[in-house]
Amino acid sequence: MLSCRAGVDAAFVASEVNRADRCLICQGQGGRIYQVREMMFGTGTAYDYFLCASCGCLQLVGFVPGEEQYPPGYYSYNSASRATGARALLKAWRNRLVFRGKRVGRVVNRFSPYVEGAERWISSAGDGFDTRILDVGCGAGHLVRDLVNAGFKQAQGIDPFIPDSVAAQLAGLVRKATLHEISGEYDIVMFHHVLEHLVDPQAALIDAARLLRPGGVCLVRLPVIPNEAWNRYRENWVQLDAPRHIFVHSIASLTLLAERAGFKLDDVQYDSTELQFSGSELYSRGIPLASLLGAFSARELRRYRRQARRLNRAKRGDQAAFYFRKTPAKRAA
Repeated sequence: MLSCRAGVDAAFVASEVNRADRCLICQGQGGRIYQVREMMFGTGTAYDYFLCASCGCLQLVGFVPGEEQYPPGYYSYNSASRATGARALLKAWRNRLVFRGKRVGRVVNRFSPYVEGAERWISSAGDGFDTRILDVGCGAGHLVRDLVNAGFKQAQGIDPFIPDSVAAQLAGLVRKATLHEISGEYDIVMFHHVLEHLVDPQAALIDAARLLRPGGVCLVRLPVIPNEAWNRYRENWVQLDAPRHIFVHSIASLTLLAERAGFKLDDVQYDSTELQFSGSELYSRGIPLASLLGAFSARELRRYRRQARRLNRAKRGDQAAFYFRKTPAKRAA
């Protein structure tokens, strides 16, 4: 549903990415190398990931990221069909309730789910429909359109990699640009499964802090390690997504980056899904994610969903939403 790609300036030193003996987040030197196969498209190409023994961040090494990571047809840029008529009105009504974060929104989201925890995303800033929202790495803009249709008229998205045709279709809602090119002031800057794809997540968080008002919220959703699925599947854990995921963060490593950028961690809410089991089971059998549809019975998927909910409550799910609040700038003495 949401984009898994975004950008800050893509300039980086290749040797920094290629290091296998030092953590790029905390500079720790102890750790372990795991070999992870590319399995979304089923190429089977193996990539090395370094697990830092100090901060717990798992990071891609020995590979310079490039466009080959995202072949034609990558799902983030697929344009979803728009609901029309009564269905569109019901969808807008549901999203309006969910994104406002009221108690009834939590009930609606439970029985007609958007994404688990979505009712918290906007209410974290407390500004209602006037909330100024920037969705970084928005892909085809599905979330931005849902927010605008729900009443948040100051929501917009950016993505430097969207096709020109998509950018033209969504003019006014989505801008083809890097985060570093954006100016203005926002109440919420959101990264929905984006930060793990960036070669320089520190720069992205610094830019987010630059754009946020004092007290504004940076929402980061991404895979998080350790978790139960990692313990069970290791190199076959679906959320490793080699080589697209460059950094798979722990709470400690992500908080370290955020604090350097001027944020304070407000909350962590786990929102993992059944994919941590269904996708990882496929990878364990050597089957690409493209074969997921129809691979499991409805009963199996319900069981996986129940497991995911239990793990989220126990804070052992494989992805989470982090709420970072911009701290006031320190005055010079």
